[in-house]
Amino acid sequence: MQMEIISDLRERKLQVRTEERKGGYGTELLNNTAVEGIVGPAELSVDGEVQYTFSFGEKETLTEYLKKEKLDEKKLLRLYRQFLEKMLLAEEYFLVPENLILCSDAIFLTSERELYLAYMDGYAADVADELAKITEEIMKVMDHGCRSLTFLVYGIHKICREEHFTLNKLEQYLAQYHYEEEAQEFVPRSPADDKAKRTEKPKKETGKKREWFIGGVVILGIAWYMGWLNEIFTIRVWQDWCKVGLLFCVIIAIWGISKKTGKKEHVLQYEKDTAAMVLCLKPIEEHDKLMQIDHSPYYIGNDEMHVEGVILQKDVSEVHAKIIIEEKAVFLIDQESEKGTFVNEQRLVPWECRRLTDGDIVDISSHRYQAVMTGDMSYVKDKKTGKMHYRRAKCFLSERLSGAAVK
Repeated sequence: MQMEIISDLRERKLQVRTEERKGGYGTELLNNTAVEGIVGPAELSVDGEVQYTFSFGEKETLTEYLKKEKLDEKKLLRLYRQFLEKMLLAEEYFLVPENLILCSDAIFLTSERELYLAYMDGYAADVADELAKITEEIMKVMDHGCRSLTFLVYGIHKICREEHFTLNKLEQYLAQYHYEEEAQEFVPRSPADDKAKRTEKPKKETGKKREWFIGGVVILGIAWYMGWLNEIFTIRVWQDWCKVGLLFCVIIAIWGISKKTGKKEHVLQYEKDTAAMVLCLKPIEEHDKLMQIDHSPYYIGNDEMHVEGVILQKDVSEVHAKIIIEEKAVFLIDQESEKGTFVNEQRLVPWECRRLTDGDIVDISSHRYQAVMTGDMSYVKDKKTGKMHYRRAKCFLSERLSGAAVK
């Protein structure tokens, strides 16, 4: 089987040559039904050789994308989540995910980074092996200096190379990361922006004009009803006019005060607070220190430069474990440590995502802790760093953590 990319004046195509005909249900379905992101072939026989052609318009291949694009966690997560989405979508149409061509030279992306895959009956590839090879291509071009990206990529690769790989395992691993695709980074306003705002002419408010007009109509109506317009130059009427004017001023003053006091001050918020679980690891032994997790992800190990929860002992790996906090759940992940990470005396498989509950016993190698949780605290997400920070002022764990030194 040979593959190549061909181009004409209108579009780019993936051409697959094979000696055997690969037609079947999938080819027939995709030629008659549009499935988002999955492209079926056009079949042509030439000199005893079967050619399958997949049309991809002006899209670029994944190989081309990786050469020019600087990857970060969000871009990588979106890519792999789209792989999962396409495989699940294929199953919904009773297509076989193993027949999706998952080669970096045969995967196409739009300018909006939407993924498009070719489907060929009888292709029957090993999905785990294909995804692992794609991950290895990414390893060649990614920035290894970015620790979080490196952990993410190598974690994906390890899962794809496991003996009993499943899409569910990969999905669970990706689910622990919380980089929102649509979230926009907060950019501080420059002095030029403030100056432009100050020099901008305020818009005229039509509401005030309408209020004055209504007030004038009311006064004229009262005057007409009382017959004052007929005797407008008499002293008595002038006295009555003064009374009405004074009353009108009092009404306007009361209305203005009530409007001013009722006006709520606008507070700019960049992210809503969300009720969340809070975790502290309370040491069982006195020589260990309390770990109060106030952001996510939170790393534990003996490398003071790269982890937040520091355990300066030789039996603890440099980056031993990681804690991820969701809105209502906490997860512990072993970072392929040498001596292991345990929950309730059960050792975690490296990169396994294990949910913690209140009271669980957590062993970081030989260092034992008890998980103490509460939901009485809210967090805010730092859009610049992607970490979720908890307001320490709302932490009410003192009664349950008495006697432990805070780290």
